[in-house]
Amino acid sequence: MLARTIAYQRLREIILSGELSQDEPLSERRLSERLEIGRMPIREALKELAKDGLVRVHGGRGTFIRQLSLNEVRD
Repeated sequence: MLARTIAYQRLREIILSGELSQDEPLSERRLSERLEIGRMPIREALKELAKDGLVRVHGGRGTFIRQLSLNEVRD
């Protein structure tokens, strides 16, 4: 399986489980260390997660977990 696919799946699980704070920017370096995956697959996974609406990118501030509604979490 490709590293970016693994990164995407693991990041998605972590986000949906609520393990990460929505108030702090997602650091590629810290996520890379936590998941033991290179930074490039993490970067690519974050882009896909932004397309899926799970994270939002604020230019100059970073990437953050998007607040999900109860209905979105159920889906």
